[in-house]
Amino acid sequence: MAKTRKAMIDLMNSLVGLNEKDGSFKVIIDTYNKLRPAGSYKMKYTDAWCACTVSTCALVNNMADIIPIDVSCGKMLEKAKKMGIWVENDAFVAQPGDIIMYDWGDSGKGDCIGWPDHVGLVVDTDGSIMTIVEGNKAERVGIRKLKYNSKNIRGFIVPKYVDGATQTPKPVKPIETAEYKARVTASALWVRAGASTKYGKVGCLRQNTIVNIYEVRNNWGRINKTANMWISLKYTAKL
Repeated sequence: MAKTRKAMIDLMNSLVGLNEKDGSFKVIIDTYNKLRPAGSYKMKYTDAWCACTVSTCALVNNMADIIPIDVSCGKMLEKAKKMGIWVENDAFVAQPGDIIMYDWGDSGKGDCIGWPDHVGLVVDTDGSIMTIVEGNKAERVGIRKLKYNSKNIRGFIVPKYVDGATQTPKPVKPIETAEYKARVTASALWVRAGASTKYGKVGCLRQNTIVNIYEVRNNWGRINKTANMWISLKYTAKL
């Protein structure tokens, strides 16, 4: 069996909809227990099963040599580091077939380095948003849409598939932490829902308005600690 990205993606996609309510998720647990490495933990139906889902797909596809097998997210991460396939960069531009790990305790400032809480497989991307299939997402195999470099990303496992990357990965500039005041120099400055003109307008600031800049990304500044409210810093003066 070819150890390809497509094989992992197709198998993960085929599991979407399996859930705890009707017991259909048990096939994932049963398959893992049948194929798991000798001496490793035997899963129970009451255990968290996100890492088990990714590991099961890897075992079925005979990819234990290129994907770390474990039912613990933290242990998967540590094994990935030893295998040389861990990417310690929240802003890494993952490709379909790469494995994403999350940390729900991420503060959103800088590069998250906390203990991973959840894991899924990137199955598609349009260059700015990832489509991810995850086991144990609201007690089912579900789908998540997530922008690159979002909060709660812990990092990525990048297996060495035989078909390589679907395109050359390019890291994007991480969010820079910043805390300073700035004055609007333009006669009017749009506030947008993201750090680019492609995002929708959510407000407008008058000239000489003073704002707090909490984060900086690609010469855009976030002016609200908790909401996505961004302005172009080209039209501001730092105070």
